[in-house]
Amino acid sequence: GADLQQNRQICDKVNAGGKEAAKDAVRTVRKRLKNKNPKVQLLSLSVLEALVVNCGPDLLTQVATRETMNDLQSVVLQPSVDSGVHRKTLQLIQAWGEAFKDGRDDFPMFHEAYASLKAQGIRFPEYDPTLAPSSRFQGGGTGRQAAPPPPSYGGQPPGVQVQAVPPPPQQQQAPPLPAAFDTDRLFADLEQVRMQTGLLTDMLGEVNSKSEDVGENDLIRQLIRNCKIFQPRVMKLVEQVAIEDLIPTLLSVNDDLIRVFERYDEKL
Repeated sequence: GADLQQNRQICDKVNAGGKEAAKDAVRTVRKRLKNKNPKVQLLSLSVLEALVVNCGPDLLTQVATRETMNDLQSVVLQPSVDSGVHRKTLQLIQAWGEAFKDGRDDFPMFHEAYASLKAQGIRFPEYDPTLAPSSRFQGGGTGRQAAPPPPSYGGQPPGVQVQAVPPPPQQQQAPPLPAAFDTDRLFADLEQVRMQTGLLTDMLGEVNSKSEDVGENDLIRQLIRNCKIFQPRVMKLVEQVAIEDLIPTLLSVNDDLIRVFERYDEKL
C-alpha cells in the first residue's frame, strides 16, 4: 500500500545517509510519538517498525537506547493510551526483545525493556516475528553479523489518490486523479500527508542553520519532494471533489504544505 511505499522510501534514505540520517529519523519519530493524536502515534510506530526491519546497525543503535525504549515503555504504561497504539507498541517491544535475546551484548536495551514490562505484569499480544529484523542477523550468541545491505525500493508504485511516491527527479509528475473517490481511503491518505508534513516540520525545527545545510540532508530532501507532489494534487482535489465535508480538510492540508515549504526556503 501507499504507507508501505512511503516507509520504504524513508528507509532507503536512512540506509544511504548513515549514522546522521539514522539519528535524525529516530529523533523525529520519537517526537511524533509524543503527539496526543492516536493516528499520528500509529503512523510514527509504523515508520519505526519499517526502520528497524529494513535498516542496519546504525539505525538499530539509535533505537536501542535507554531514551528511545523508555519513550515506548511510557506509551504502554499511559492509562489513557489508545488501544491500537498500546497494542502496536507492545508488539514492537516484544518482537525486538525476542529477536535480540541471544544478542544482549549488542543491543541490551531491546531485551531490558521487554523484560521490564513483563516483570510489571504487562500482558503481550501473540508474538509476531515479522516485526523483527531477524533476517539481518546470522548465527547465535552475542556476535552480530549484518546481512547484505537492504534492497532498494526504487521504481514507480501505482498511484493512489493523494498518496504519491515520487518518481526519479527528472520524471517527477503527479499521476492523474481517479474518477471516483473512496472517502475513507482519501482521509487515510490525507493523514499520511499530514504525518510527512509534521515529520518535515519537526526536522526543520531542529536544524541549526549556522552548522547544517538542509539541502544536503537526504531525508529532508526526500520529504520535500514528496510534499511538492502532494500539494498540486490536493489543490486539484479541492476543485474536483463534490463532498463538502472534505473541502476544509483539503484546504487545511494545503495550508500545512505551504507553511512547510516556506520554512524550508527560510532554512536554505
